[in-house]
Amino acid sequence: MRGVAVFLFGVSLAIASAVLAHPDAAHPWDATWVGGFDNGGDGVQVIVAGDAVVGFFLGADYVDVRETAAIAADGSLAFTWDGGTATLSGSGEGRTLTIHAMGVADRVVKVTEDK
Repeated sequence: MRGVAVFLFGVSLAIASAVLAHPDAAHPWDATWVGGFDNGGDGVQVIVAGDAVVGFFLGADYVDVRETAAIAADGSLAFTWDGGTATLSGSGEGRTLTIHAMGVADRVVKVTEDK
């Protein structure tokens, strides 16, 4: 019985170490992302909790997000609202938000984590 307890403790410790060592591995977008406000631009803000978009600022107002897709194999995160879709993609300094909104030309905005 003691051997089983030691084994389970070791497995738990290994899992905890892996999670703590790579916190971005589970939810790489878990943060608030902003961009496009420079030079008086019409900026964007995307608030991600876990792997779900819980807030999206576009066109000087917050938009109700309808659905967030699971993080894709390439690490991107797509979401939709009435009238459009957007995708967060990239890594490091090369993160972008690609916006496809009805009646408006597609737009790509460089985003950075709002700290």
